[in-house]
Amino acid sequence: MVTYRPIKKWLLPLLSIIIGLAIGYTVFPSEQQHRLQVWEKALDIYENDNYAIETVYSRDDQLYSSSKGTWTNNRASYDVSTPVSDDTNFNFTVYFMEDKIYVNSGEEWVYGERPHRLIQEFIPLDQPFTWVRDLLKNADEIMIEKADFAVIYRAYFKNFNDIEFRGVRLEEQKNTTLEMTIFNGQLDTIELDAEPIRPKTVGPLVSYPEKLIYRLEFKSSDITNLELPADANTSKELE
Repeated sequence: MVTYRPIKKWLLPLLSIIIGLAIGYTVFPSEQQHRLQVWEKALDIYENDNYAIETVYSRDDQLYSSSKGTWTNNRASYDVSTPVSDDTNFNFTVYFMEDKIYVNSGEEWVYGERPHRLIQEFIPLDQPFTWVRDLLKNADEIMIEKADFAVIYRAYFKNFNDIEFRGVRLEEQKNTTLEMTIFNGQLDTIELDAEPIRPKTVGPLVSYPEKLIYRLEFKSSDITNLELPADANTSKELE
C-alpha cells in the first residue's frame, strides 16, 4: 500500500524557497552585475579628467595606425599616422569638435557635420569611455583584480551584437578581452585584444584579421580647452 502525504506539507515550503530566491535575484544583483556597475562607476569618474592619449592599433601583428593627442570631455585632437608601405606613412591631424569633425592632411582641411560616417573610422578616439561602455554590454564575464598599486578591470567576450570596429565586423569571438588598468589611482591603459571569427557575411576574398589589438595609454593633462586652428576656416565640407 502507498501512503500519500498531504501536498501542503511539502508544496508550501517549496514555494517559499522559490519565491525567496526570485526576490533575492531581483533585489540583489549578481556578482557579474555588481562588477559591471563598479566598472561603470570608474568610467564615470575618470571620464571627468583631461588626458594626453597615445594609441596603437595592430592587425595580425602588423601596425595599422598610431596616434597621439589630447582629449577633453567635449573636444579632442590627434596626430594620426598610418603606414602605406614599409618606409612611408600617411600623416594627418583630426579634430573632434562639438558639432563637427575636421581633418588636416597638411595640404588641405576638410570637415563633416556630426553625425558623419568618417567618425566611425576613428573610433574610439572621439569618445573612448562611451566605446568601453558599449563593448561591456556584450561581456560574458567580468573580473576585477586588485594589487598593491593597480586595479585591473577585465571583460571576456564570446560574441558581439552589432559591433563594427574600424571597418571590421565583430560577431563570434575565439578569445577576446577588454582591459582597463588603474595605476596609483590614475587611469593608465585601455586595451581591446580580439580574436574574431570571420562572419559568414564576409566573403572569402575580403581581407579579415585573425587578431586585432587596440591600445590606449592615458596621462592626465592640464589642457582644459582645445581650440581649432584658424586655417580650419578654409575647410571644405565632406559629403
